[in-house]
Amino acid sequence: SGLGARWIADELAALRRHDFWDPGAPLLGLLRGRKFAQKLASLLDERGVARVEDCATPFCAVAHDVLAGKPIALDEGSLAAAIQASCTVPLMFRPRIVGARLLVDGGVRDRNGEVALAPDERTMLHALRSRSPWRGLVAGSRRALDPSPTPTRATLVIPALPRVSPFRLEEGPRALDMAYRAAKEWLDAPR
Repeated sequence: SGLGARWIADELAALRRHDFWDPGAPLLGLLRGRKFAQKLASLLDERGVARVEDCATPFCAVAHDVLAGKPIALDEGSLAAAIQASCTVPLMFRPRIVGARLLVDGGVRDRNGEVALAPDERTMLHALRSRSPWRGLVAGSRRALDPSPTPTRATLVIPALPRVSPFRLEEGPRALDMAYRAAKEWLDAPR
């Protein structure tokens, strides 16, 4: 989006459960998602970035279209809606309606966001391996844990990051720091 990594890290470290926790009647998800939408909109508005097309650095979010049963790339429209749709974890958050689509986290079918990549696009993937006991329930999810190998794709796996959840947000800064140090060391290593 063009927002600085330090600014994003600081905002994530300052995030508290009450910033997004808005349970309601559990219709398709525990959380309504309104507080999360408001938080995203306020953060992006204060930075003057409202639409995906406004991003200084090209950006594309990946979400899963529940009705079509496939992942989609969100490369235009509301940036807050695209980000929210791409991290709407099923059963945690209610699906996000964007246009005529009912969207949830793209990781449902495309954990690595490959639908947004050109076939030979050069990429660096930062994948967080799931430790959830539910990870095998989605068809193809085992395959989705590992990126498709190509000559233009490099992968860094950081094995022991602290687990962060709505009830363990205090682990976020430590996880970010460990990931930053591991990625820097990996990028600085000769290839």
